[in-house]
Amino acid sequence: MRAWFACTGAARVTRPVEDTLGRLAAARAHRGLSASVEQNEAWARVIESQQAAVAANGGAGWTIALAYDLVRLERRIDAVLLTDRATLVLECKSRAADRGALRQVEDYALDLRDFRAGARSHPIVPVLVAIEVTPRAVQRSLPWPDVAEPFATTHNGLSLLIQEILAGVPAPDVPLDGETWLAAPYRPVPTMIEAATMPYARHGVAEIAEARAHHANLTRTASAIDRAIEQAKRDRARTVVFVTGIPGSGKTLCGLNAVFGWARTDGGHSSPATCR
Repeated sequence: MRAWFACTGAARVTRPVEDTLGRLAAARAHRGLSASVEQNEAWARVIESQQAAVAANGGAGWTIALAYDLVRLERRIDAVLLTDRATLVLECKSRAADRGALRQVEDYALDLRDFRAGARSHPIVPVLVAIEVTPRAVQRSLPWPDVAEPFATTHNGLSLLIQEILAGVPAPDVPLDGETWLAAPYRPVPTMIEAATMPYARHGVAEIAEARAHHANLTRTASAIDRAIEQAKRDRARTVVFVTGIPGSGKTLCGLNAVFGWARTDGGHSSPATCR
């Protein structure tokens, strides 16, 4: 589990705020991080608003995770509310809501969708909780995507917003189980090298060379890159090759073929190329 602390909705309502603050402080100290009075006050507001929201919406069976680590982003989600029908990603700010904060909580939700096993089975709703917001209406019976557009509310308005969101989410065939969700693996994105080599491990160079790019243009461009590399090798010089084109024209594919294609076609005797 990547959360610093998690509990059921029933425990959230009955557990004293000070107890949860102490557990969060212990988790912070265990990670070698320092606490502050401002941080504790912010956590207290978050916990109190969650207690009110859970109690008002009958969320005794929900699961609440605080300070959920996102390895890929090297950030933490303030709180994740796992209801029976949707995952609510909460990010709290001690300032007015702005575009950057909304984008941040949406990025957190997208990260869960992409790298949290099992998170795609139910809607994921990013919610920004700020001091001052311009709320937008929640339509009922929306055809929810896997990640909804972010909502913004205040601590006092959180209960009502959650009620409106859940009213617009169709009841799932299989309710979301918070304990199972927390136990599921988190798989961050592969490194750049892993992502680049993966297509060549699964397909031949010729197959990849045909993928979505104009064959004639791709062949001429690849040949020009080959000539530049050969010339640089003969002259013992350094050469920079710029490949331009519209999105989807095959620029990245040309670079990958220049780096990895030779190793497959000439037994690996060519000197490695550098692609930027």
